[in-house]
Amino acid sequence: MKINLVLILVTVTWLLPHQIVAIRRTNFDSHICDIKRKAVTKTRLAYYYGHMYTQYYTDYETVYNCCPGYKKLSSSQCVPECSPQCPSNAQCIRPNVCQCSSGYFSLFSHPTTIKCQPICPRGCPENSQCTAPGVCSCNQGYDVSEAEKCVPICESPCPENADCVKPNQCACSKGYAKVESVSHNGTFVCQATCSPECPANSLCSKPNECSCEEGYLMKNGICEPICETPCMENGYCRKPNQCECVEGYEIGKADEVLVCVAKCENECPENGFCAEPNKCECDQGYAMSSNGTCDPVCDPACPENGKCSGPNECTCLKGYRMVDDHCEPICENECPEYAHCSQPNKCECSNGYQLKLTSSYNLFCEPQCRGNCSTFGKCVQPNRCECLEGYEMDEVEQCKPICVGGCLNGLCYRPGVCICNPGYLMGPFNTCEPTCSLPCQNGTCVEPEICQCSEGYRLQAGSVHICEPLCEPACHNGLCVEPNICLCHDNYEPTEMRQGAYNHSYCQKSTTSTVAASIGTELVTTTETSNPSSTAITTTTLAISPQPQNITRVTPKPTFPPQSCLDQCLCWQEYDEFGSISTQPKCVHICLDSHDKPCRNVTQCHCDNEKLQLLCAMEIEDYSEDDPQIYICKIPKPQTTTSMPTTNASNEMKITADPNENSGNLLWLLLSSFMGVCCLAALVFVVYRKYCQYEDPLVEYEL
Repeated sequence: MKINLVLILVTVTWLLPHQIVAIRRTNFDSHICDIKRKAVTKTRLAYYYGHMYTQYYTDYETVYNCCPGYKKLSSSQCVPECSPQCPSNAQCIRPNVCQCSSGYFSLFSHPTTIKCQPICPRGCPENSQCTAPGVCSCNQGYDVSEAEKCVPICESPCPENADCVKPNQCACSKGYAKVESVSHNGTFVCQATCSPECPANSLCSKPNECSCEEGYLMKNGICEPICETPCMENGYCRKPNQCECVEGYEIGKADEVLVCVAKCENECPENGFCAEPNKCECDQGYAMSSNGTCDPVCDPACPENGKCSGPNECTCLKGYRMVDDHCEPICENECPEYAHCSQPNKCECSNGYQLKLTSSYNLFCEPQCRGNCSTFGKCVQPNRCECLEGYEMDEVEQCKPICVGGCLNGLCYRPGVCICNPGYLMGPFNTCEPTCSLPCQNGTCVEPEICQCSEGYRLQAGSVHICEPLCEPACHNGLCVEPNICLCHDNYEPTEMRQGAYNHSYCQKSTTSTVAASIGTELVTTTETSNPSSTAITTTTLAISPQPQNITRVTPKPTFPPQSCLDQCLCWQEYDEFGSISTQPKCVHICLDSHDKPCRNVTQCHCDNEKLQLLCAMEIEDYSEDDPQIYICKIPKPQTTTSMPTTNASNEMKITADPNENSGNLLWLLLSSFMGVCCLAALVFVVYRKYCQYEDPLVEYEL
């Protein structure tokens, strides 16, 4: 047991010296970074059951470690370390940071750069320095004056007007300048200085103070000589009691008295004199001009186109004359009315007029008007326009032509002349009528390419120009040939309703050999017998009244439908930008002569069955330039006759132009002969017109 205890003690005693226990980090203000506990083995005498032995035990010591940059001053105090050491009047307050003592200051704090200088709160005077806090001492060579200033000390006295400015160094006082002087034993003297320098004939007696020499007097900063007798005008006292003329003047005599007169290098002009050196002035009543001459002065000024010929004397320029104190131009020839002579031999129209030249080279003044008055109007007064005959003024003050009755669907080109719009042609009553390329049958062309059927007609299905008649009630076994007029088919006749009354809308089988055609307003039935043995032929003749649409049915050929040739002959007068290019209206487009040119003298249109068009027939003997301006195409209206033979059961209807066959043949023979002569004459006339007649200078406008 004892042995074990001893072993334990020995073991503990061996281990404890090697143990260092960190206790804690301590106060930073003492700059001790850490504190450690160090185990130390110590011995002591101990008794155990009456036995004394050496006991080893462990004790702890506190170990202080300073922070970097600090050194241990004592076992428990660390102080900062500065290298090199801080100078006098400074302490090391942090590692390598010095601080001046109270009353001293430095711009730097490092031990190598710090310089602690004493502080004098009120500052030290010139030529002194602060030697201790609040204590100033004069520099060497200076001494304290009564005014407590450090003044330099000069062992030898300074000359007059000089001061001791540095130790043993003299300088001239302010306002004086140093001048070497031999008379003063090689030293200098101080003379007063004046700025600016003193004028001539004066001395600088004091700083910036000049005094004139004898015989001179200070005036305005200049020492002027004194002349007891005043000098003459433009002269000056050059020296005491001596006069001379100023520059630009010279000595002259006036009334045996010496005077100074001006000199001019160049001779003065006429009516002028030398008033100042090289300056000429004009005599009274004259003024110097820009070119250096003395011109007379007129007050008041001369009128326009006049000149001042002498003082207050005006004369007019050439070509002008004096009238009531103004110069008027002279025109040898009298100016026209509304004009005045504006310049010599030049007339100018009054305001609102302009100068014109007549065909005989005579001048006249014509009034001027705004707008387009000269085209179809006459300017009678300035800005007053009167339209020519046949023209009237519109709302924009322009003269427009007048067309009697207006110019509907057209443009009034000139008085009484209307140019129709496209799709319209001039009709026989000086109105623009619409045109349709396909003639309207049983209707009227009311607008370009638009047909309006007459009363009792309607447009045929699929057609825009053919109107077919309407029958109410509808025709039965017959054909509706006129409004509410039926024409029975072959072998049919109107139904007899009562004695003398027939129903034309309903046709029944014919029981007689007489056929009645109800196609007109006048029905004539006749019976003719060609020979005693032949059967009598009953003929019904209808006299057709003229219709408004002027459609003429003519004898057709089997292959020529009646509607192919219609009397659509229209009268037209042509124009270009210069006006009318024809003296006579023309029948154009449909009615053409043999040369396909518009007819000039249209008296009759006829239908050509071969060409299927209307042609213009010309009557040469009736042609005259004095014929009326408008021609109406006269188309004869043939009577229509219907006949039907009673023999051989042939009921074919025939349409002829005349009921009298013999007289008809004779008439056609005469007409054929007459037409042949007319065609020959027309051919001769056309050749004459084309090659012999004088051509109109205006180009004909072709439609």
